[in-house]
Amino acid sequence: MSHPWEKQEGESGKAFAAFCLYRDQPPRSRTIEEAWRRYTGARKEEKGRKSGGFFSRWVKNHAWKERADAYDKHQHDAKMALVGHQRDSALRRYWDGIHLALDRLFDPEEMAQSEYGETIRLLKTLIDGVKSLERGDDDAQGLQDIVVRLRRGNDDEDG
Repeated sequence: MSHPWEKQEGESGKAFAAFCLYRDQPPRSRTIEEAWRRYTGARKEEKGRKSGGFFSRWVKNHAWKERADAYDKHQHDAKMALVGHQRDSALRRYWDGIHLALDRLFDPEEMAQSEYGETIRLLKTLIDGVKSLERGDDDAQGLQDIVVRLRRGNDDEDG
């Protein structure tokens, strides 16, 4: 099944190419006139010229606005799915770091007495990161450094 933003049955290659010039403009500034200018190679200074009759027919007969709106929604939904996946991935990394810190805290053989304070500070930072992501903030700064520092502490002990 084809999507509305793809070439439609009965739509010529030229009409579809012109639609793509319309569809691919930024949604907030998308205009038929700009698509026509790009299609014909007209310069922006040629303000008095309007799109030709064939172009207006393409716009109407092939429902450009509705198709472009469907494309915009598809792009938005895809972006939101990616953002959700990235957020979930960041949360998993935070929880991995929290578990690593807790393992170190509750296993006296894992670290020296002098490392407790630093491990607790790192644990608090990780917990704050989880809270931040759960609020919807997109702040995963320093997460990788924290996990590396916690793992390095484990590796030093294994040494």
